[in-house]
Amino acid sequence: MSRQQSSAAASSIQESEWETFYRLITHDDRNSYYVVSSCANGTWTDTAVKKDSLPALGFNPRASYYMTHNGFTSRCRKSHQVRQLNALFFDLDCHNQDAARTQVAVHHALNVLQQAVEAHLLPQPTMTINSGRGVQLFFVLERSVPYRFESGSINQKAVHLFELVQSGLADTLERIVSPVEGLEVDRATFDVSRVSRIPGTFNAKAGQFASLVQHADVFYSLSSLYRFAQSNTQMKTQSLRASFARPASIMRFQPMLMSRLGKLIELQKYRNYDCEGTRELMSFVFYNTAVQIYMRDEAKTRLKTFNNQFIKPLDQKELAGVIASVDEVINVRGEKGYYLIGAQRLTELLALTPQELVDLNFFESKRSLERKEQKQLTAQRKQTRNHMILSLRQEGYTHAQIANSVGCSPRTVASVLKAAGQTVTRKRTRSYNIISMNRYNKKHAILCNFLSYESLKCSALPFVSLALKLRDSVGLTSGYPAVARYFKLTKALFPLIFVSFQRALSWHALLYRKRWRFYCLYYFRLLQ
Repeated sequence: MSRQQSSAAASSIQESEWETFYRLITHDDRNSYYVVSSCANGTWTDTAVKKDSLPALGFNPRASYYMTHNGFTSRCRKSHQVRQLNALFFDLDCHNQDAARTQVAVHHALNVLQQAVEAHLLPQPTMTINSGRGVQLFFVLERSVPYRFESGSINQKAVHLFELVQSGLADTLERIVSPVEGLEVDRATFDVSRVSRIPGTFNAKAGQFASLVQHADVFYSLSSLYRFAQSNTQMKTQSLRASFARPASIMRFQPMLMSRLGKLIELQKYRNYDCEGTRELMSFVFYNTAVQIYMRDEAKTRLKTFNNQFIKPLDQKELAGVIASVDEVINVRGEKGYYLIGAQRLTELLALTPQELVDLNFFESKRSLERKEQKQLTAQRKQTRNHMILSLRQEGYTHAQIANSVGCSPRTVASVLKAAGQTVTRKRTRSYNIISMNRYNKKHAILCNFLSYESLKCSALPFVSLALKLRDSVGLTSGYPAVARYFKLTKALFPLIFVSFQRALSWHALLYRKRWRFYCLYYFRLLQ
């Protein structure tokens, strides 16, 4: 087969898997929106469409694609916008291994899951997908669950039953895949707004296409799935003391405790098995962790194996003291047989140094460390970008020019410059001062005019009122001749007129000096 024929066949398979995927997920659609997220070259793009528009979507063969398996009332992929719950989705991840071991774990998990279905320990999944780094299972509901009533309130009873069945099936899956090394159920995907990888699309991290391993037109009701999770939900309602007293026939799968056991073995190797001074405490922590996972006989056997790895192992009396100290304790919860040890206390017991915490990643997963590393890289890129923005601004470039050069928005440039206290350059300062001075000039002119008007009013009104009173006092009536009337009036009012005009001129001279001083200041600021 030629290369073109093989690529055409691959695209046909991918298209068929995509059609099967969205057909089964949306078989009971309620006119909802579904969001398809794509990631190409580190850039995420969301496309929200309704069921009828899903077949028209195109795919980049080298991009990763994801889709919501629940429906939304709008194009916004938020929890408060969910309209319907279509399926129970489980993501079995295998993140802490290399590619070869991951593929072995995935094939082992597929075989174990098929055996569990044949033994009626697990219902037949509607879809089983090999994502490249794990297994995805879908149990599609025959009737989708309305997430909200028409009033907007959450459908509490139906959602609670959905979450109860989901949690119980997750516990069942954890027991089934417990023999598979490094595989765990990712409960973070239980968020109703989460997306799942589309089969037939490329997984860049795994370097291969996700594939639809198995599918069937099998749909379930919550009540039919509840019986597979019922034993787990009943176990949760019992007291922890009673469950501890009942002998367990299988290992209790605890991802955090399993990781802690592995880290203790790594710590022993990191210290070159010469743990003088901390051997007893390390054995104590190891046994206290093991009894929460395994039966006590199995935990004691593993403790002896762990102890024999030391260069100078503990003797039988010391080992028996460690076992007795754990078996006889009753912790703060009232549970017998193990201590509750937090991260800080564990660091003190094991005498972990800062370097050991970093090298062994004692309390963090590989994914958490990868996220921290990505955050550090993002912070470094921002720091480099901000340095370029400040340098270009000092050279006299505008916000728009800097944004085009750096590859960000002008608003980002303004925010960076504002944080650095360099929002105003020389040219910007001058125009800003001119605008400010013009505003001040306008206010100053209004004030001066107002004071001039007030001064004239204060000097003229007393003059007019005194003139009228004086006319009445001197008897200037209409019977007197006009010449005599004006002569007497002028002689009586001359001192008052002189004083009033003197005050008015003094006030105006003061205002003119103020204005002149302001204009000089304004002119010198412009020269700057």
